[in-house]
Amino acid sequence: MTIAEAKSKLEVGDWVRTNGSGFDTTNFFEGKIGEITESRFYVWQNEKMGCKGKLSPTSKGYKCSWEIDWNNSRAEIEILRSKNADADPKTLTSKLTKKMKTLSIFFKRLVDSDTQSLYKVDYINGELALTERGKNALLVLLFAANKKELVQMAEEEIAEAEKAK
Repeated sequence: MTIAEAKSKLEVGDWVRTNGSGFDTTNFFEGKIGEITESRFYVWQNEKMGCKGKLSPTSKGYKCSWEIDWNNSRAEIEILRSKNADADPKTLTSKLTKKMKTLSIFFKRLVDSDTQSLYKVDYINGELALTERGKNALLVLLFAANKKELVQMAEEEIAEAEKAK
C-alpha cells in the first residue's frame, strides 16, 4: 500500500517493510514504527541512516531512524506485524504465514529450520539479531535456569544488610 493509504493504519510499535523515500522502488528495508507525527513518521531500524524525530531509536535498541513524509506518493509500506498481533493468535498466525512467504529463497537456504522458527515469531530479525521479544524470552529462560543462584545472591545481600544494621 502507499504511505498515504497507511496513515490511518500505522501505530507506534508496528513492524513494517518500506522503500522509505520511494525514490528507489526496489530497495526495501524493515523496521519498527518508533514515532508518528502529523506530517511524518519514523521507522527505527539498523540499516539506513536518516533523520531522527524527538525520540532516539537507540533508546529501544535500534541504530538508525528513517523519516518518511505522509504525503510521499511514491513510497510503499507493508505492515508485517501489528504491535497488537500478540494479543490475537489468529492475527499472529496469518501475519507469520505471510511473513514466511515473503522470505527470500536465499534466506531460506542459508538458515536452518530452528533459525527460521525464531524469525517467524520475531525472536530475531532479518539480521539474525535478537529483537526485544527475543531478549524478553531469553531473560525468562535465563531466570528459570539460574533461579537457585539468584536466590542465593539475594540471601547474601539480605545477610549483609542485616549485619550493617
